Amino acid sequence: MDHIKMHEQVIEGIKVLYVHVPFSLNTHVGFFSLSGSFAENEKNQGVSHYLEHLFFKGTKKRDLFMISEDAALLGAEQNAYTSEYNTHYYLNVPKVNTEGAIELLCDMMFNPTFPEEEIEKERTVIQEERKMYEDDPKSSFFEASEMKFFGFQTGHKIVGTEETINSLTKEDFLDFHGRLYGKNTTILVIVGDIGIANITYMCSKYLKNNPFKDNEIVRVEPVILAGSLEDFVFPRPNIQQTYLMGLFSGKGIADKDRAKMVCMLNALGGGMYSLFFKEIREKLGLCYTVWAFDYIHNGICSALGTYIQTDPSKVNLAKNKMIEIIDNVRKNGFDIKSFECAKASQLGSFCRETSDVSRIANIVGKHVTMGVNIDFAENYEGILNLTFDDVNEYASKNLPESERICWSQMNPGE
Repeated sequence: MDHIKMHEQVIEGIKVLYVHVPFSLNTHVGFFSLSGSFAENEKNQGVSHYLEHLFFKGTKKRDLFMISEDAALLGAEQNAYTSEYNTHYYLNVPKVNTEGAIELLCDMMFNPTFPEEEIEKERTVIQEERKMYEDDPKSSFFEASEMKFFGFQTGHKIVGTEETINSLTKEDFLDFHGRLYGKNTTILVIVGDIGIANITYMCSKYLKNNPFKDNEIVRVEPVILAGSLEDFVFPRPNIQQTYLMGLFSGKGIADKDRAKMVCMLNALGGGMYSLFFKEIREKLGLCYTVWAFDYIHNGICSALGTYIQTDPSKVNLAKNKMIEIIDNVRKNGFDIKSFECAKASQLGSFCRETSDVSRIANIVGKHVTMGVNIDFAENYEGILNLTFDDVNEYASKNLPESERICWSQMNPGE
């Protein structure tokens, strides 16, 4: 793992992280900003996501068609996404086109014009995106669960509501852009085999005279699970299965024992080898899919989840079995085979992630924008050094008693 070297420098006030991946023919160039939906309020819900769309709609030197055409001429995969805690704009390009990708992204980040006519056209597009999520049962289930059990900062819709999408104005976008996109809240992550001297030269050239300033950083709330512990049960028409999720509190990505948490979740419901899969799917035949997962996290805390879709007549049996498995592991620990499979799976997943420039960039960007250092070699060693006793001790201390699990359930019905 020592072959992955990360170099950090500040150029024109902006932190630049270059991750050297030897022999890569592909380069990931991406801006991460601490500008996700967590920084919104009830009136401007969706502004961060809407703004993400508008960065593609024109700059002082390019219109929207030139942006997409220039990206295509670079052989780029071009995209962006907005999450609760950051927004990521990126280009994946052949190594030979790295400088062109840096120039194009810098132009989009530093010189957007947010044309009024494009704001109005994109309003319809985003409303259709909202409807797409609401029409999808799984998406609507997760959204409803978040709104019930998470505080507003992480629990409202990233895309916004019908009303807020319609009400947002150019002044709202300029205000959010000015307050959230700053030198101290934006980083540039470049992953590939370019060489630190070349990266320094290119970034010095295109970050020069950028208009960003240091901004006041919006505080990330320390508690994610902020709702009632009472079961949340609601109907949805035109579905055949019941959707069931249990949520409980976990630690954030700065936790020194995070490798133990991931191993614990893997052993519970991370794959076909896991206890949930063997006991609930294979032995009882209750479902097609069942899993345990790190639902959402920031630097200091997380919400962990268990999830299943099953027939309404079987949901109570499935829920009780999940509780039984969690309770048994908390009291007695995992069996050795479950631990060994979970650890090996965790190592395999980490190696695949760190073999892909885009996935490396995502790991780096999400950590650093939250103020958390990332050391790939240290994380790799942390997985290798996991022990059976350590993971069982972690599970005994951190898996919840049944009354501390928040249950969300969506049933077929009107």
